Amino acid sequence: MKTSRLQILLLLLLLTGIALIRYHLAGLPLERDEGEYAYMGQLILEGIPPYSLVYNMKFPGIYVIYAGIMALFGQTPFGIHIGLLLFNAATLFLLYLLARKLLSPWAGLATAAAFAVLSLSPSVQGMVSHAEQFVLLPTTGGIILLLAGLEQQRSRRLLFLSGLCLGIALMIIQLAVPLLLFGGVWIFLDDLFRGQARIRETTPKLLLFGAGAVIPYGITCLIFYRLGLFDAFWFWTITYARTYVGQVPLDAAWHLFRGRAVSILHASTGIWLLAALGLIVLFRKKNRSRAPFAVTFLLFSFFAICPGLYFRPHYFVLMIPAVALCAGSGAEELGRFIERIGGNGILAGTLAGVVVAGACISPFVRQRDLYFRMTPTEVSRAVYSLNPFPESVEIARYIREHSSPDDQIAVLGSEPQICFYSHRHSATGHIYMYPLMENQPFADRMQQDTIREIMKAKPRFLVYVAIPASWLIRPKSSRRIFRWFHNYSDRYYHVDGLVELFPGRPSIYLWGTAASTVRPASRLWIYLLERNGTS
Repeated sequence: MKTSRLQILLLLLLLTGIALIRYHLAGLPLERDEGEYAYMGQLILEGIPPYSLVYNMKFPGIYVIYAGIMALFGQTPFGIHIGLLLFNAATLFLLYLLARKLLSPWAGLATAAAFAVLSLSPSVQGMVSHAEQFVLLPTTGGIILLLAGLEQQRSRRLLFLSGLCLGIALMIIQLAVPLLLFGGVWIFLDDLFRGQARIRETTPKLLLFGAGAVIPYGITCLIFYRLGLFDAFWFWTITYARTYVGQVPLDAAWHLFRGRAVSILHASTGIWLLAALGLIVLFRKKNRSRAPFAVTFLLFSFFAICPGLYFRPHYFVLMIPAVALCAGSGAEELGRFIERIGGNGILAGTLAGVVVAGACISPFVRQRDLYFRMTPTEVSRAVYSLNPFPESVEIARYIREHSSPDDQIAVLGSEPQICFYSHRHSATGHIYMYPLMENQPFADRMQQDTIREIMKAKPRFLVYVAIPASWLIRPKSSRRIFRWFHNYSDRYYHVDGLVELFPGRPSIYLWGTAASTVRPASRLWIYLLERNGTS
């Protein structure tokens, strides 16, 4: 299939337009997941490995990516979001190549456009650097290599490289497990549809693919074994992670999924309608060879958002490549339909292009204030409501200006971005309070560990976040850490800062003695406490 200069020009215009929008949003304050990744990446750049000073259940790939991005572009939200911009652009280009191969060059453009819009949508928190965004690049590359390896009988090494790419995707976040499994399942299904599903034919392919897939995990295990951190790595990424995925009941899961899905469908309705059309037409006789791949890819992409049944908005990012491919198929069919009615191929292509452009541009028109007019702080408020992400910048600045680099801080709340901004080590490895509040067997032990680590470190500052979203307390959550905090802080610390958050108006910041004489007027507030005798 020949790619015209017009198609190349349109692809470049698409890349440029999306890059400009992402560049405009690059100053957005980090949210807490980004704060975790950035703080971990910062520690890596200091020579401190994951799971030593800080604990979390995610595989370390995302921390390594953040460390690399910050080494190149600086340890700032702007630098981190520029890294996301480049990953997103590379994924968009690979998806264009994949759709061009499976469908047509024009369908490739439609696929790329659909991906660009969906992956930036606030409905999936697409403007921030979640791990799911970074998974898409090795996943898409792995799928391209997989298809090439299955087509080229003499290039089986491509299957190994495909497994390697999907194995790397898994090391970024565990949600990629179904996408890795998709690769193995498709090898079997491809042989089945070709009439070659025999043990002698299929097994070598699966072994090559599997060998590539296990290498990233094997190397990771070896590294942490050599560092003496394998037990911690295993506990957080396997043992605790298993308890995390079993906490949401099925009835609650359905309500979560329905709410998220409605919001996402509403945000980009035109693209989802194109995707539905594309999926349907793939089952037509002349397209039937493409249908199994599209359906299987879509199905396993859906499985990727299901672990734990939390259905967080950014989980849906993992479905976007498969949905975008279906939208590309729908755009191609729309052009054929118009051509059958009008009989003019150029006119049909133009009209279909106008429809696709309208579907892709309409989300930006509807939310033009968010994309083009709001300040970074206003965007953060619009997407994340009264989570203290803008406030974290000011709190960290005060800490940095009133402490030395060797001082430690403890954040009692789930706001690890404060550690990142302040360039101060956390006195406890528990940078999220969520696990301490969960109904899981390790929660009370985690509270005791947090208390012990803070008391041993005697941090210069305590940051107490009195915001429900930073704790997610359950009815059965242990209150041990709250009882301890009030006794410990009253004895050894004094108030040095107060931040109050209010809906619809700017936050109030008080520092020093001004903060110690005021009681919070808001239901949402943050205390900064300094250790007695350290001023």
